Amino acid sequence: MLTDTASMLIWMAGCDTLCNYFNSVWLEFTGRSHLQEVGNGWLEGVHPEDRQQLYELYLTALEKRQNFQRQYRLRRADGEYRWILDTVVPQFTADGSLIGYIGYAVDITDVKFQLATASENETSFELELDTAQMGVWNRNLRTLEMTHNQEEVVGDLAKTEDCVEQGVKKINEDNVQLQDKFFQLSLDMLCVAGFDGYFKLLNPAWEQTLGWTEVELKGSPFIDFVHPDDREITLAEAQKLAQGIENVSFENRYRCKDGSYKWLLWTSKTLSEQQLIYAIARDISERKQAEESLQASYNLLNSVINNAADIILVKDIQGHYVMANSALARFFQKSIEEIIGKDDNEFFEAETVARIREIDLRVIATGVAETFEELVPQNGINYTYLTTKNPWRDTQGNIIGLIAITRDISDRKRSEESLQALVAGTASVTGEEFFPALVRHLANALGVGYALVAEKLDQNPDKVVSLAFWEIDKLGENFEYELANTPCELVYEDGVRCFAHNLQQLFPQSQDVVAMKLESYLGMPISDTSGNVIGHLCVFDTKPILQQEYAQAILKIFAARATAELQRQRMEFALRQSERKFRELASKESLLNCLASQIRASLDINTILETVVTEIRNLLLVDLCVFTWYRSEAQPPHWETVQEARNPAVPSLLGLRSNTEEIGPIAHKIFYKEIIRLDDVQNTPDPKSQQVFLSLGLTAILVLPIHTQSGEIGALSCNHFSGSRHWMDSEVELLLAVADQVAIAIDQAELYKQSNIAAQTAQEKAQQLEETLSELQATQTQLIQTEKMSSLGQLVAGIAHEINNPVNFIHGNINHASEYTQDLLHLVELYQQRYPNPAAEIQEEIEAIDLEFLSQDLPKILTSMKIGTDRIRQIVLSLRNFSRLDEADMKEVDIHEGINNTLLLLQNRLKARPEHPEIQVIKEYGNLPPVECYVGQLNQVFMNLLANAIDALEEGLETRDWGLGRTFPDTQSPVPNPQSPPPQIRIRTELQGNLVLINIADNGPGMKEEVRQKLFDPFFTTKPVGKGTGMGLSISYKIIVEKHQGQLRCISAPGKGAEFAIAIPQRQPQS
Repeated sequence: MLTDTASMLIWMAGCDTLCNYFNSVWLEFTGRSHLQEVGNGWLEGVHPEDRQQLYELYLTALEKRQNFQRQYRLRRADGEYRWILDTVVPQFTADGSLIGYIGYAVDITDVKFQLATASENETSFELELDTAQMGVWNRNLRTLEMTHNQEEVVGDLAKTEDCVEQGVKKINEDNVQLQDKFFQLSLDMLCVAGFDGYFKLLNPAWEQTLGWTEVELKGSPFIDFVHPDDREITLAEAQKLAQGIENVSFENRYRCKDGSYKWLLWTSKTLSEQQLIYAIARDISERKQAEESLQASYNLLNSVINNAADIILVKDIQGHYVMANSALARFFQKSIEEIIGKDDNEFFEAETVARIREIDLRVIATGVAETFEELVPQNGINYTYLTTKNPWRDTQGNIIGLIAITRDISDRKRSEESLQALVAGTASVTGEEFFPALVRHLANALGVGYALVAEKLDQNPDKVVSLAFWEIDKLGENFEYELANTPCELVYEDGVRCFAHNLQQLFPQSQDVVAMKLESYLGMPISDTSGNVIGHLCVFDTKPILQQEYAQAILKIFAARATAELQRQRMEFALRQSERKFRELASKESLLNCLASQIRASLDINTILETVVTEIRNLLLVDLCVFTWYRSEAQPPHWETVQEARNPAVPSLLGLRSNTEEIGPIAHKIFYKEIIRLDDVQNTPDPKSQQVFLSLGLTAILVLPIHTQSGEIGALSCNHFSGSRHWMDSEVELLLAVADQVAIAIDQAELYKQSNIAAQTAQEKAQQLEETLSELQATQTQLIQTEKMSSLGQLVAGIAHEINNPVNFIHGNINHASEYTQDLLHLVELYQQRYPNPAAEIQEEIEAIDLEFLSQDLPKILTSMKIGTDRIRQIVLSLRNFSRLDEADMKEVDIHEGINNTLLLLQNRLKARPEHPEIQVIKEYGNLPPVECYVGQLNQVFMNLLANAIDALEEGLETRDWGLGRTFPDTQSPVPNPQSPPPQIRIRTELQGNLVLINIADNGPGMKEEVRQKLFDPFFTTKPVGKGTGMGLSISYKIIVEKHQGQLRCISAPGKGAEFAIAIPQRQPQS
C-alpha cells in the first residue's frame, strides 16, 4: 500500500473503535505483527497510565465525528516508552456517512523533553528566603514580573532587599540562557511576528526547513510565502488573533526557496498588549502525503469493494447489516445508507429470511465457514447464488458477526443445464444421427437461428462440407461451400472467432451473409489428435450476440463433443479401410502362397513359367500375361517371348523376338531393374517406347524385370489391348513378390540341371579338390606369412635407413668433437700454467664447474658416445642385411653374415634374465665360400630355427624338464637341474663337396617321435594358443627344399635336445 512508503506511523479504525490496519512503519516501531496489533491489540503497547485517557478521548471524538489530537506513551521494539503525538481524522463517504478514522503519529519524545524543561522555567517558581524570613516572592519568567505575598512578610524589608535583588538577577540570567538554548535547539519552527505582518524573530529551524535565511524571511510580509490557495484561510486565522482570540491552530502551505511548498501546522498565541504573535510551525508534509496515500488506499479499497461484481456484506450477531457494497445495493435496488443497520426482514419474505438466518446462526455458533448454493427470488425470477459465509471475530477471537461473499452463478447453472441437455440428447446417439442432434441442441442452448458443423475436404482444403445444418426450426440439407471471404475462413486461420454484431459490414463479399441478413457469428475449430484443424462448429443469427463469454463457453462444450465424434468417425473409417486392405492382402497372400507352392513343385523351367503366367492372368484379369527371356548368348543377342496366357480374343505374342535396339528404353529399364507401369500407353513420356507398345496393339502395360542369381534376365509382363488400366500399388507389390518367387524357382531349376551335370564330375574331382584346398590353405598362410615378413622387412629397412643417417652424422662428428675438446682443454691448461692466479670471478667459476673433473670426464664421455654409435651402426647394418626380403633374385652371400645378423637381432632373448640364465651361443663356423641363395628367405629360415631353439630352452627352464631331462617335484621354483649344463645353442657350418651344411642344435628338453614326424606339417604346433601359427617350420621346409633344392631334417629325442640339419647346394643348378 502507499501508506507503507510514508515515514510516519499510520493506522485505521472503523466506527466500532477497533483498529483494522497498521502500516509497516508502525509495525517496525513496535516490533509486533499486524495480527497482534489489529482490534485492541495495539493498546498492549500503550503505557498503562495512558490507556483509559486514550479510549475516552476516542469515544468523545467519535460521538462528535470530528478530528482530534492526543499524546501518549507507546512502547518501542527495544522496550523503551516513547511519547507519541497522534493526529486522528474522521473519514466519510460521499454522502457524509462516517466510516471510520485514520490516524498518523510521530515520535515527539525529544521535543517533549525540551518543552518540559522550558515549561519549568516559564511557570512561576517560588523563592523561599528562610534566612531573611521575608516570605515568598513569585517571578513569572514569561512576563518577567515579580510579585510578593504580603501576608507572609515578616521582618525587616530593608535587611533583605539586597538578597532579593541578587536572587532575582541570578534567576533572570539563568532564564535567559535557558530560553535562548531552547529557542535555538528546537526542531519546530519558532517565531515571533508583529501585527504589521512581518516576522520579528525566527529560530534556525526555519532556514533548515524552508531554505530561506532569517534576513530573507524578515524582509517580506509572511503572507507572501503562503501558497496563493491558502492565503485566505491564513489571513482569517491571523484576524482571529488580532480580534483577541488567544490561541488558534491551522494548516497551510509555505513556499520553500527552491520553489516547492511544504505543509505547516501552526499553533499561535497572541499578546495583544505587545502587538505580537508567538507561533510554533511544524513541517507536516510527510504526514500530509501519508494522509493522501492513506486516503487513496482507502478510496482504492472502497472502489474495489464497491465495483466488485460479487456481493460483499458484513452482519453483526443480531443480523443487522454493518457493511454493504454497491453490488448488494443494486440487488436490493436501494442505497447503501438504506441498507446499513437493517436486517433481512426489510428485504426478503419470511420464508427466505428464516432460511438465511438459520445459516447465519449456524456459522456464528460453530465458527466454521460454509459455502453453499442458494436460490434467491428477485422480481419474480429465481437466481442462483454461490455464497461463502465466514465468522467475523474481534481481536480477542470472539465472534461478533459474519462476513459473506455472494456470486451470481445463474449463467453457469444455465450452462450446466445446457451441457446436461447436450449429454442427454447425444449420449446414446452416434454416427449419422449425432451431428444433427448436436446442432439442434446447440441452437436451442444459445437461442440462435442457425448452427452448423462442417468438415474440411481432404482433396480441396479451401472447401468444406457440412455434416449437419440447423436452419431456424429444422434441419437443412448438407452442402459444400468455399471458405474464402467468410468468417469461417478466419476460424481455420486464427482459431475461435466471435463477431457479436455488424457481420454484414465486416464481410460484404460473402453472398450468404448478405442474403441471409446475418448480424452475428461465433465459430470454433475442430482438430484431430495431432492438432490439425479438420473442421469447425459455428452459430450465426440475424440478431447480435449479447452474452459473448457465455456463448463461447457453451460452444466450447459442444465443440469438444463434436471433436470427439468426428475423430471417432474418422478413426472408424480408417479402421474399415485398414480392415478392407488387410482382407485384400490376406487374399493375395493366399494366392501368392498357392502360386509359390505350384512353382516350387516343379524343377522344370518351362513348367514353372507356364504356371506363373496362367495364375497371374487369372488373378489380375488381364488380357495377356507373357514371360520373355533375354538371350544374351545368342548371336546377335535378342529378347524372346517363351510363355504366355491370353484371352483368346487377343493376338498371341508367343515366339516374338526383338533385339535391344528395336525396343531401346524398354530393354534399358529391364537391365536396370526398373518397373514399367503405364495406365495408358498414350501417356507414355518416351516416344520410342510408345511406338513399340502401340505396334503390338497394347493400351496398358505393367512390366516387372526378373534377374536370377545365375545372371539370367527376363521380364514378366501384364497387358491390356483395350482401354486403360489403373495398376494399383497392391497389384505391383504382389507381382514383385511373385517375381522374387519366380527368380528363386528359376535358380532352383537351373541349379538342379547343373547339379545333375556336376554330380558326374564331382566324385572324380573330390580328392583333387581336397588336396587343392589343403594346398591352397598352406599357400595362403605362407603368402600371409611372406607378406608379413615382407612388410616387416620393409619396415625394418625403413627404420634402419632413418636411424642410419643421424647416427652417421653423430659418428662422423664425434672424432672432430674429440679433437676440438682436446684443443680446448690444452688451451685451458696453458692458461693455468701462464696465469696460475686468475681473477676471483674466474676462480669461482672453475670451482663451480669442477674444471679438473670436467677435463678428465669429457674425453671419456666422447669415447663412450663413439662406442655407442659404433654399436648402433652395427645393429643397423644387421637389420639391413636381415631385411633384404626385396631381393627376389639369387645372390652369392656370406652365410655366416646372415647367421650373425639373426643372432644380433635375437640378442635380447639370449641375455640372462631373473627367470633363467644366459643362453650361450657356440659358433663352429667352417670355411665357407659365398653361397648362391635367396638371402632374405634363408635369413627367415635362420630366424625360425633359432627362435624355436630359444623357445624350447625357455620352456624347459619353466617346466624344469631340461638338460638331462630330470625334474624336481619337491620345488616350485623354475631353477634348472644343477647337474645340467647351461642352456646352449650350437651352430656348426661346413662344406662337403657342393653342399653347404648348417646345423643348429640346442640342449633343451627335446621332443617325442610323434611330434618330430609332424614337425614340418602346415599348422602343426606344440606352442600354446596365441604363441605360434604352426607355419614357421613348414615355410622353412619349403624354402630349403623347394626354393633351394636342399634338405631340412630334425634330429631329436626327449631329454636329448634338438638339432636341425640344413643342406643346400653351394651353387644352384641351372634350370
